[in-house]
Amino acid sequence: MGLNGTINIRRSPAKMALLIAGALAFVVIGIWIGHMGYVEEGAGSFRLFIGILSVVFFGFCGVVGLIKLFDRRDAISIRPDGLLVPDISPSVIRWTDIEAVRLLEIKRQRMIELVLDPEASRRLPRSRFARMLENANRSLGIQGPCIAGTGLDRPVEEVARLIVERIDAARSAPSIEEP
Repeated sequence: MGLNGTINIRRSPAKMALLIAGALAFVVIGIWIGHMGYVEEGAGSFRLFIGILSVVFFGFCGVVGLIKLFDRRDAISIRPDGLLVPDISPSVIRWTDIEAVRLLEIKRQRMIELVLDPEASRRLPRSRFARMLENANRSLGIQGPCIAGTGLDRPVEEVARLIVERIDAARSAPSIEEP
């Protein structure tokens, strides 16, 4: 598709199912660790605490994965007027508001960071999920909102390339000067 059309990127159901299966496996391991800690050491054991923590964390990850598995919305919509990523914002991010795109890898997880113009960043409404992750991301040196590559139906490098092509086209497009 050319630079004038919309490119919709979805979540891969197979990849999402694998993520859910992994979360379920860690929930089972957490139950086993917690049970063994309780049986061998009693109610105040550290292993019981770790088991409970594992069940809560990975159970939450599994529930989020299930929600994403059945969410039929596009994960990313690369449009002529900008980028729509519902996990980041309900609003379109205009191409001219994106200053840079960085491919990141943290603990073998690939993602795309969008470095936004400071004013555009201030006015961009964030989803609840994006607001929750913002401070954690800052502590890792990440300046802007991120698009996780996990579970997408295309490689994260291809998605980043498509975004950069649209940004370049928007920057080189002639603007109409008003008198």
